[in-house]
Amino acid sequence: MKSDMNYEVVLIDATETPIERLKKKFYYSKKKKRHTLKTQIVADKQTRQGLCTDFSNGKKTLL
Repeated sequence: MKSDMNYEVVLIDATETPIERLKKKFYYSKKKKRHTLKTQIVADKQTRQGLCTDFSNGKKTLL
């Protein structure tokens, strides 16, 4: 994906959100000791506009 915009500084933040327990351990986060959904967002610092988001199960590392 190409963009005509040049970003000097972007902000990256991630969080884990608890979800209802499922029978499978696909969403189990050993770090949080619960089932979670990981969310990551990248935003332009100047405009504070969200550039992209990513969601994954609690078992996976985003970065």
